[in-house]
Amino acid sequence: MTRRTNEELRTALQERIAKLQQKVRRIDKRTANQARRERSHRLIVGGTLAETHALRNPRSEFAETLVRLISQYARPEDRHLFADLFQAVLPADQAAALLGDDPGANGAESTVAPALPGVPDAAE
Repeated sequence: MTRRTNEELRTALQERIAKLQQKVRRIDKRTANQARRERSHRLIVGGTLAETHALRNPRSEFAETLVRLISQYARPEDRHLFADLFQAVLPADQAAALLGDDPGANGAESTVAPALPGVPDAAE
């Protein structure tokens, strides 16, 4: 049996290091994917709970706060996703205005949500 030269040993160790680094990257990616999946699941469950509660209690302070937050932070092009909630909690004209269904609108969408009577602004 012949002894490996220092160069051969160095090359073999570098190959082993590269394989181990690849395994570490796979583990890190798997961990990140799992964390992302858990966060997404948590957000879905939390959103479902919030929406369900607001729809079951449309005159509650919680429902009004949820609608205010959505109207303030959701992009105008995403507000249609919350049509059921807006229509359950708000008067028809306010829901239509938030959804862009306002017949009096001039076609220009505003990025600022209309003020909701009886619902305090976040700055108040």
